[in-house]
Order: sequence, then C-alpha cells, then structure tokens
Amino acid sequence: MREALLQLASQGLITMRPRQRTRVATIGLSRLVQMMEVMSSLEAQAARLAARRMSEEKRAELLRIVAEADAVAAAGDGAAFNAMNWMLHLAILAGSQNAFLMEQARTLRLRLHPYRCYLVRMADRIATAHVEHGVIVHAIAEGRANAAYDAMAQHLNLDADRLADLVAIMRDDRCEEASVAMAG
Repeated sequence: MREALLQLASQGLITMRPRQRTRVATIGLSRLVQMMEVMSSLEAQAARLAARRMSEEKRAELLRIVAEADAVAAAGDGAAFNAMNWMLHLAILAGSQNAFLMEQARTLRLRLHPYRCYLVRMADRIATAHVEHGVIVHAIAEGRANAAYDAMAQHLNLDADRLADLVAIMRDDRCEEASVAMAG
C-alpha cells in the first residue's frame, strides 16, 4: 500500500505530508494552463512522429479505434468516450516510437485526466472531439506528419471559452471515478 501511495505521489496525483492525511493533489489555475500547454506540445510531437514511424498494422488499429468510437460519440456516452479517448491517445503516443516522450506525456495525461473529463462533458464536446480524432488519425494513417502535429495541437488547445467553462465547473467531482479507472 505504501509503495502504491509513493508512486501516486511521484506522479503528482496525491500529496503526502508527515502526520497528515494523504490527499488528492489539486492544481491551481495557472499551473493547470501551463500543464495543458505542455501536454499539447508533447502530444502534437507524438502525432508527428507517429505519422512518420508507425507501422501499417498500428495505423490500422488507430483507424479501428476511431471507427469503434462512432457509436460511442453518437450515443453521447461520456464515460465510454473518455475510455476510447484514453486508448486512442495512448496508441498515438506508442506510435511515436519514443519511449521517453510516451512516458512523460502519459504521466502528464494521467495528472490532467480529471480536468480533461470536465472538458469532454461540455456541450457538444464529444462530437467535436470525435471529429478532431478522425482528422488526427487520418493524417497519421496517411503519413502527413505536419498535418498530424497541427491537428493534435488544435485538438488539445485550451481556448478562452473552454477555459472559462472549465473554471466554472472545476468543483464538480463526477469525473474523479473515471480518473481512478484510467489510472489502473
């Protein structure tokens, strides 16, 4: 148990202090924006590398994930979409063939997952994200590295409206269960 808690603390998911309760770590707004900027850059680079390095088999797998997500997006099932989203982004990270990039991006994605869940729950975001996933995946599948980079950067961009919506709903904890499920 202690080892698991230490691992969660090293990933920034919890805070541990001597003779105090262990708590789920919180992120200030400024830090959150900075972390999302870095995540956008890392994953955009991963998409660029995946377009150059991914095997045909792995490209087909990406296309399959997006196709399977059609029904999930049409149903508007946020929890199922978050699971598909996690799978898709991890497949792109793996496709970069850069273990260090994958490790760093996965750790950051895990840390930001609850906040990203909030963004998905916003009106029409599932449908929009699904369309964006299609653009990213097709650019990767076609080997268009710069297009994949641009599409991923745009997909993860936290514009002013989405940031304002996120701030307004950050206190809602309905996404916590999903973040725990994704960590496992």
